[in-house]
Parts: sequence; structure tokens; C-alpha cells
Amino acid sequence: SLIGLALPFPAHAQAPEKLKITIGVGGKSLFYYLPLTIALQKGYFKDEGLDVEVQDFPGGARALQALLGGSVDVVSGAFEHTVTQQAKGQNIEALVLQGKYAGIVLGMSKAKAPAYKSPADLKGMKIGVTAPGSSTNMFVNVLLAKAKLPPDSVAIIGVGATAGAVAIMKRGEIDAIVTGPVHKAHMYEAGFKFPGQTEFFAERCGVKNFAMCLTGGEITIALVTTHIALSEVSGALKQSEIVRVGLLLVDFLRSRSKEAPRIAIAGLNPHAGESGKLGREEIEIISPAIAALKSEIRNPKSEITGPHSPDTVFHRAVEGEFDAVLCMYHDQGLIPLKVHAFHEGVNVTLGLPFPRTSPDHGTAFEIAGKGIARPDSMIAAIKLAVELADCSCS
Repeated sequence: SLIGLALPFPAHAQAPEKLKITIGVGGKSLFYYLPLTIALQKGYFKDEGLDVEVQDFPGGARALQALLGGSVDVVSGAFEHTVTQQAKGQNIEALVLQGKYAGIVLGMSKAKAPAYKSPADLKGMKIGVTAPGSSTNMFVNVLLAKAKLPPDSVAIIGVGATAGAVAIMKRGEIDAIVTGPVHKAHMYEAGFKFPGQTEFFAERCGVKNFAMCLTGGEITIALVTTHIALSEVSGALKQSEIVRVGLLLVDFLRSRSKEAPRIAIAGLNPHAGESGKLGREEIEIISPAIAALKSEIRNPKSEITGPHSPDTVFHRAVEGEFDAVLCMYHDQGLIPLKVHAFHEGVNVTLGLPFPRTSPDHGTAFEIAGKGIARPDSMIAAIKLAVELADCSCS
């Protein structure tokens, strides 16, 4: 909700007393603040004669401090802040309810999960929240209270929003990051400058060698090209990129299994080019890349084969012939994966210094508030992050 200093509002309409308003938020790019972003982009504030500036803080608690200190006029944040501040005698009111559900979950490392039976087992653990005193911190306190544990029975670590989480991850204070789905168009309107979250994390970590991988059910894929128009794929396809992403995929498979990887390289054209009759990318780019990839791996037990016809290679993967498929473009890999395992699919960023996963689906605004959204993909993303974190620590 939007919370701010309480002001007397007469029943009759009148011009606003203050035309320039500063709104504090705790992580502007978060999905949590999408209603505010939409209001800004649609010009709703300007329609009311207001000049609104948004100030971004590392977490909701910091934004609230700015409100109490007078450096912002209004805060967009969790509703419980209104209740807690009123209990302290602060003259704060909730003005607008922007969402019905907080969307907060508690993830746990695989090593600790078997011993967890109830919130009482949180005692002594380190728990990451956006900021001490934030709504995520309050969520943890509620769990502790249910177990009759005091707040100081756990160590609370402020990890900030997305960029802050990256920073604290790089310092080694947490083991993995799981991000939720985002609406790219709205992210762009909010000032997000990256094609997707994959590119954001790579840039923040200073990583140039990264790739997008998805896994679910019996299919694992990696993408040579990602968020570009289909008409640009052929021109963007390079032997060096196929080899680079292929090596990252090999590393990912080795992190999950001791067996030598079996990777199918998909062709670009129908029937993998039909010996050059339907396109020459397989002959001139993909086949030489496969030979170079085999040479780089230098493991006689590894099976790197192709280029395979895209219309059959995924069926063969589901049947167990391959561990993964290296795909030439976005929809070549994502369509079969989502048909096969839509509710279990997980997006993984390869090449980062830590595991980062997310659900394989978008925001699904069309079913918001209907009570029919499924958490399966988010649960799968959390489980895979824990698995990869354990592998990197062992």
C-alpha cells in the first residue's frame, strides 16, 4: 500500500496543497512496486496536477526511515508499516491499497531442510531479508512468534532488493538467488536497461561468459541466442558462440551428475538444413562448432552430436537419449520445454559465480487475484537453487 503522513482531506475537491511529491520505495525494479510504476508511466499523477519523483532505497525499512525523517513525502511499501508506526504514535495513514498479497516465501538450504519440521527449527539460523525492519523481516518475526521464539533467536541479514542481493551474494553471505517473474515491458518503463534478468545479473557480477539455460522434466536446454528477433537469429549465429554456450552447458550438467554429458546440438533450419537444401547454417557454422566443442571438452566419454533435426530432437531427449539440447534460438528451446514441463520448468543463469534460478513463466496478469495461479515452478526454482548451492559448496 501507499503510506504517508496523514493529511486532512475535505469532502469537496480542491487543488493539491503541494504540487511536487517525493515517494520512497525499497527496490524500484521489484514486481512489488509495479502498480506505482504503472501509475507513473500512465501519467496518472500528472493528470492530478502532481509532479512526482521516486527515490529508491535498499529496502522498505530504509524508505520508511526517510518518510519519518522528512526526506520523502510518501512511501510505497508494506501495509504492516502503517500499523506498527501508528502503534508508536506516528501520524501515518494508508492511502491506497495496491495489492492483496505480499508474495513472500521463506527458502531454506538443502542441507538444513531435512531437519526442518516447524518454525521452531529456525532457531540459530541466518535469514536474509530485504532490510532489518522490512516486511520480509516482519514475516520472519511472525514465524518465530508462532514458534514462541524471540526475534533475536535468529540472525537477520539485510540483503536488499535485486542489486543488493547480488552484492551480498558476492560477499559470500548467502549461497544462491531465486528471482520471481517480471514483466519486461513494465520493467523497461521503470528504467530497467537490460534485455532480461539474465543480463542484469551478468552485468552486476562483471561476467561476460554467461548463458540462459532452462530445465524441467526430462528436458534441459541452453540457448545460443536469446532475446532477439527471429529475423536476426541467422546473422547472430556464430561458431564461437555455439562453442562458448556449449561449454557452459557441459559445466552445468557436470555439476548435477558424475556421468559424462550427452548433448544434442539442434540445427537451425527444418530437418537440420536437409544437406544444405533448406539452409547452409548447419554446414557452414553449426557442424564446425560441434567439432570445435568436442575438441575443447577432450573427454572421449562425452557425447556431443548433431546437428539434429529440431522437430525430433526433443522427443529423443525426453526418451532419455540426451541429457540436454543446445538450441540456436529462444523459442526453439522454450516451446518444447514448456509443453513438456510447464509447471516444473526452471530458468538458470549459467556462468555466474553463484547459482541463480527463477520460474520459467511470466507474471500472468490475466489470472491475478483469481486464486488459480500455481507455485510449482517457483518451488522447483528454489529446490534447484539449493541443489546447485550444495554442489558448489561440496
